[in-house]
Amino acid sequence: MGTLSLKSPEKAAERLKSNLNIIKFRNKTPEMEALLTHNDPAGSALRLQKDADQTAEDWICATFKKTFDPIKPLPLASGIKEAALKLMPSYINPSELASFLRKWTRQAAYFKALAEPGSMRCDLEGRPIEPVKDTHKKWAEEMLLKKKYL
Repeated sequence: MGTLSLKSPEKAAERLKSNLNIIKFRNKTPEMEALLTHNDPAGSALRLQKDADQTAEDWICATFKKTFDPIKPLPLASGIKEAALKLMPSYINPSELASFLRKWTRQAAYFKALAEPGSMRCDLEGRPIEPVKDTHKKWAEEMLLKKKYL
């Protein structure tokens, strides 16, 4: 998309509005619409651009760093998607969150976390909720072998 120039805030706002209408927002919220039509092009355009560039992955990994640590992920508690949806900003598409969680729970580091002895499923904040069931540990071990992660 390029960068926005502060030398011409009106031009930057117009370009951003055009780009956003084409590709960024499938589900415009009233807040976004207000920013797009606001008479403060530089400030509004920059705030809107920051939000537009934030994906579900960016948001959840930044907000819940302990749980979504790419090096040492924690096993997720059931219902985690619904809990995240309640807290997620409205400019992020819910299907994007579902896609991210699907990808997250199919990586080698996540399977290893599930298979660890004594592993616990955690909430969004990383607090242990319940032990990982033996059947889930066994499945994770099978996935690690099947995908040759071990």
